[in-house]
Amino acid sequence: MVDSIDSVNEIVRQLQSWAAGSKGEIPALCKRFEKNLEGVIAEIVDLRRKFEPLPTRLGDLSDLPAELRAELTGVEIDEFEGQLIAVIKAYGGTADLNQILVGLFRKFKIIQTRRFAQQKLWRMTTDKVVWSVPKRKGVYTTEQPFGEPDPIAKGFENLRKAQSKAAKKPPGDDDEIPF
Repeated sequence: MVDSIDSVNEIVRQLQSWAAGSKGEIPALCKRFEKNLEGVIAEIVDLRRKFEPLPTRLGDLSDLPAELRAELTGVEIDEFEGQLIAVIKAYGGTADLNQILVGLFRKFKIIQTRRFAQQKLWRMTTDKVVWSVPKRKGVYTTEQPFGEPDPIAKGFENLRKAQSKAAKKPPGDDDEIPF
């Protein structure tokens, strides 16, 4: 599937080439369309950012203002989770534990034990902040694997199965009222 931003950028490039080869009012008109389309791109990026699902854990809170952090109760600032995500993303969104440990050192000058990093990554997978790559031990990704079922959809699927099972059940003695 082609990204909508790529499509709009292609239209902008075509407008620019068309304007370069034209005279009269066409270049000004193309420039106006180009500016409007750049506004569309900015809106798409902003909407994607706003509607991106948030992880269940709060992660790194260092970007929040001090007055907002003071309002949060029982929240530990976990800078390490943010660093783990940054390292995995730096490797293209998928990294094994060895890459993560080396990346932590190269990016943040942190030497961390394998066991501690593994335990933190496991907790992050249970919170759906990162995911284990299926059939690859010790490999983590920041993208939800394609085959992983959506918990809400899975709940509806189980409900449908239960309803169809009940519908197929032949009426028995228990279903009839004796009087």
